[in-house]
Amino acid sequence: NVIRSIIDNQTINVSQALTELLQNGIDSDAADFLSLTTTPKKTVYVDNGDLDINGRGENLATEFGLTDKGDDEDKIGRFGIGMGQVYAHGHTVLMSGDWALHVDVREWGIGYKKMELTNPVEGVEIHVSHYEDAVPENEYEWEKIDSELRKRVKYVHLCHEIDININGEPVNTTLTPSDAIQNVHQISHINEHAYYGLYHSADSEVKVWSNGLYIGTKDIKGISGVIVTKKNLDVNFSRNDVKDRCPHWNTVIDDV
Repeated sequence: NVIRSIIDNQTINVSQALTELLQNGIDSDAADFLSLTTTPKKTVYVDNGDLDINGRGENLATEFGLTDKGDDEDKIGRFGIGMGQVYAHGHTVLMSGDWALHVDVREWGIGYKKMELTNPVEGVEIHVSHYEDAVPENEYEWEKIDSELRKRVKYVHLCHEIDININGEPVNTTLTPSDAIQNVHQISHINEHAYYGLYHSADSEVKVWSNGLYIGTKDIKGISGVIVTKKNLDVNFSRNDVKDRCPHWNTVIDDV
C-alpha cells in the first residue's frame, strides 16, 4: 500500500534514519540528554524525557503523516512520517514507563504489539534490531555512519539546550560555523536569523544546518562556508534540501 511504500522508500541511508531518533528527542520538551549507540546488529536510543506509549507512542506506530509539530517553529520534525525511516531498518521497540510497543513492518505491516513491562523504564528507550539487508555489513561503513551522525547534529547546541552522546562519546558543544572555516578572509556573523561563517570562493558551496540539524549544501554564487539557521527551514520530503520559496531561507540569503 501507499504508506508501506513511503516507509520503504523515503530513507536515503542509515544515518538519515538514525538521525530521526535524535530529532525526536531534540523535539521533546522533557529531554535534555540523548544517547545513541549503534552497531551492525542493533541500535539503542535513550533519552531522559518521557513518551506516553498509550498515546503518542501508538500514534508514532500507526498514524503516518499526522503530527502535532507542524505549526511549531521550534520543532525540527514536522512531517509526521519520520519514524517510518526507523521502522524500515528493523524490528523496533519503543519503551517508556510501564509499557513497550513493538513495531515490525515486515512481519506485521502497519501496526504494533503492546506489552506491559515487568521492570518500568525511566525516560525513553528505543531498540532497533536491524534487518540484515537494510544496513551495511562492514565496519568501515559503520565508522562513516558515526561520522555522518555527528555532522548532522554538531550545531544542535546553538539552537537547543540538549546534550547528545553518540557511541559513547559526546558531541562537541563548543563548535561555531566560524570554527569550521579554515580561511583567513572569512566573514563571521550572528544575527536574529542565523549563524554565519562564510568566505568568497569560486566553489559556491554553502553547507546548511536548519535549526541546528544538517540539511545539505546550497549554491550561493561566489560564496562558500557554513550557515546555521535559528528557525526551521521549509525543506523537502527527504529533508535534504531547502525549498526555493522558503521565507526563512530567503531572509537569510538577503542577509548574505
